This record gives sequence, C-alpha cells and structure tokens, in this order.
Amino acid sequence: MSESLFINSVYKANLTDMYKLLVSSKINIHECHDSRGMNALHIGSLNGNLSVVKFLLMYSRKVYKSPDMVKDWNNEKSEEGFIPAHFAAYRGYIEILKELINAGADLYARNNQGLSLMHVAAQGDQALVLVYLKNLGLDPFSLDNKNSFPLHWAAYMGCETSTAVLLAWGCDTEGQDDDGHTPLHLATIAGNSRIIRNLLIKGAKRSVKDKKEQRPVDIAIRENNKNLIHLLKEVKVIDECCLKPPLRKPQPSYLSLTSFIVLFCIGTLVNLVLRTDHKNYTTYAYGAIIFFSDLFFVLLLSKDPGYLKAKPEKDLLKLYTNYENYLVCPDCQVYRPARSRHCQSCDKCVEKFDHHCPWVNNCIGAKNLGLFFTFINLVWLSLMFTIALNIYAMIEHMESNIISMPNEVDMAFSIIFIVIAFIFAIPLTLLLIVHYKNFINNRTTNERFSKSGNESKVSSYTVSFENKRMGCWRNFIDMCCNMTKHNRINEEKPTNQSVESSYYEVMERLKLVGED
Repeated sequence: MSESLFINSVYKANLTDMYKLLVSSKINIHECHDSRGMNALHIGSLNGNLSVVKFLLMYSRKVYKSPDMVKDWNNEKSEEGFIPAHFAAYRGYIEILKELINAGADLYARNNQGLSLMHVAAQGDQALVLVYLKNLGLDPFSLDNKNSFPLHWAAYMGCETSTAVLLAWGCDTEGQDDDGHTPLHLATIAGNSRIIRNLLIKGAKRSVKDKKEQRPVDIAIRENNKNLIHLLKEVKVIDECCLKPPLRKPQPSYLSLTSFIVLFCIGTLVNLVLRTDHKNYTTYAYGAIIFFSDLFFVLLLSKDPGYLKAKPEKDLLKLYTNYENYLVCPDCQVYRPARSRHCQSCDKCVEKFDHHCPWVNNCIGAKNLGLFFTFINLVWLSLMFTIALNIYAMIEHMESNIISMPNEVDMAFSIIFIVIAFIFAIPLTLLLIVHYKNFINNRTTNERFSKSGNESKVSSYTVSFENKRMGCWRNFIDMCCNMTKHNRINEEKPTNQSVESSYYEVMERLKLVGED
C-alpha cells in the first residue's frame, strides 16, 4: 500500500509526500514500480521533473550508500526495455539526462526493439539531445533490431528538426531497413513534404525499391497524394532549365549561365557591331549600357551574397542550447538571423536571402541585392535598345560602318534580334515589377512569396522580422545598401529546467544540501 502511495506521489511530483512516505514507511525505493514495470526514476524522467529525479538519486545515495546499487537502479529496464535515460532523451529533458548519465546511466542501453538513446531522441525530434549524445561519442548511424537508423525513425515520425541534424552529419539516405524502406519511403508514408524535400536535396534516390518493389512515388500514387507525386517524380532535363532548381543534391549547373552568356552577352555585342553608326550617337549609349550590363554580370558571378559564417566559439551544442531549433541551421552550424535562409542550390545560409539566380549562378542576398537590382535594370534597357535600334534599322535601312551585308540578310538579322529580345523582355519586365514592389515595401522575393498561401511554423519564423515603415525612398536605400539590421519578432529562448523550491526544503530536512 505504501509503495503504491509513493509511486502516486512520484507521478504527482509531490516531494513533500515522497519524503514523508520514505521516512515513515521505510520503503525500499528500488523496489517500487507502477503497473507497467517502471520505477520512480522512469516516472520522474518521463514527466520531466528535475526536482524529483535529483531527489531520488540523492536519497538513494544517502540511504543505501552503494554507487553500484544506484547505478543498477538507474539502468533498470521497464517491461518494454526502456531505462530512465530513454525517456529523458525522447522528451528532450537535457538536464535530467545529464543527471542520469552522471549517476551511471548506460549510454549504450537499448530497449526490446534495439532502440538506442540516439533512436529515441530522433523519434522525439530533440536536436539538442542528439548533439549532446554525439558529443559523448554515441553513433548516429547505429541500427536497431529492424536495421533502422535514427534517420529512418525521424523520417517516419515526421521529425523535421532531427532529420535535418542527422542529414547534416551525413547519415545514409539510401540505407534500407528489413522491409526495404529508405528514409524517403518512410517520409512518403508519413506524408511529410518538408522532410521529403530535405532528403532529396541531400541526395536521396527516388528510384530505390522496397521489398514490395515499390518506389516512394508508387506509395504517393497509392495514397493519391498529388503534392508528393510532384515532388518524387524523376528530374528531367527541362527541369534544369527552370528558374526554380530541381530537388536534388546541389551540384554545379551552368546551363542557364551559358544560355545567358550566349544569348545576351554575345548577342548584344553582335547586334552592336551590326548597328554601329558613327553618325548615330544612340549606338554609343547602347554600347555603354551593354558594357555596364556585362560588368555587373561579372561582379554578380563572383560577389559573396552574404553567406553566414560559422563561429568556432559557437558549436552546434551551444547554438541549440541558446536558441530554439528553428533558429539554428545544422548544415552551416550558424544562428539564422532575421530574413536569412538556407539556399538549396548553394547549400549555404544567406543573409537577407532573396532568391537563387540561375542566370548568374549565384544567390542574391544582403551583399549583392543592390548589384542585382541595377543589373536587371541595365539588361532591360539593353533589350529595349536592341528592339528599338533594329526597328529603326529596318525602317531607315540603316547600314553598319563595320560590316557590310545585303539588305535581305540585314533585315533577317533585325527580325531575329527583335524576336529574341522580346522573348527575354517579357519575363524580365515581370521580374522588374516584382522587385520594384519588393523594394518599395522592403521585402525580399523569398519573403513576398512565402507570405502568400499557407506556410508552416518554421517558414514563418524564417521570414518574421520587425519592419518599420520608412517610406519608399528609404526602403529602396535599405534594400540596395543593406543599411538596417532587422530583429526577429518575439524571438523565443529555450526554457531551462530548474529545481523547485520544495526540493531544497526536503534536502534541508535530510541534511543533504551539502552533498548536492
């Protein structure tokens, strides 16, 4: 009867009642269990009460005076094979986990399914615990009884943060469990598009089949999930030409860059040669615009867009200790300030991320957004000049001072240049309109489009910041020159576990404060 009352007081985290029952009833604390075979440490760890766990460990050391007995109790398994540290790792109670490990918890303990501390931390989406355990030497590539990595469990449970951490460590995206499932299969079964995107960007193969000869896309088709079907379809050549990069492992892609060099840079220079007329000073203005367009193009190719650099004094453990999970990038090992984002093409975090431009093969961010804005204005002017000069040449039968050719051939060249310039001008005009609106409202392209439609908590936190109304002109200057450092709105700090005041009162009664 006393034992059940004691277990009940542990569940209620009532230290005073626990103390009274232990003193008055002479209960053997190590023999008290609930109906599921869990001892008092299991319960305290599962409920996340640091005061209870510290009290139980202190009481056991004081009364039984046997480190081995305390260690055995700390590593006692429940009916499912869990030790108390499993529960602390799953729930993310890092301070409790440290107490248990200091008291001799077995770091390599596994439950009946072969789940390690790493596995359960991944299941619970506990990034801080994962990093802490890895720093202690635990293997993030360990397998359970079904040959599942922690990554398998993170993908299946829809744990986006732990998936990102494990992938940043290079966990195998192609490993198959006993059912032949890869993490991509399990993420598809869970229906989590964000994890699927992350796996694909890290190199997960769409073509791997499980024991039932099913690919991830087959599972999506079976579930009639059109969004996932679109994500999991094989990447084709035409996808490489789109403005939005395909979901695959980042790799150099020079197709768009080469197209721009051939069609615009070389095309405008050829057109300049054909339309050069020493008597028409418009061609000099045209040449100047082309020169500056190409100059800004070269600058954008090599300019750092504002990559966030990791700081040696702030490792991943300190970052997850000091900031909420969504504020930390495990790939770059940096704190993500307001308006920043991890670019899937560059595989780096970019300050004030706008977008990744395939035409210059570079990200557009804090340090080159002004350059890019000037560049697209110059390119637009170049296209307008190209169209106007060729229309003028057709009407006035204008002849070049450099190259002489038959009128019919010259006319054909004019038509070709007008058509190509017009095709380029349509999307570029739309792009200009978007950027003018962005600059007026002090918004990046990423922020503008992520605000439209439904978005998850993570993406909304990525773009949320204090945006003071400064007027159109000051907004333009701020966007071009990156003059204002914006703070996040209501940035949260992790809550640290602490002991209750009753803990010290009970310890005082037991005269154990000096031994704490």
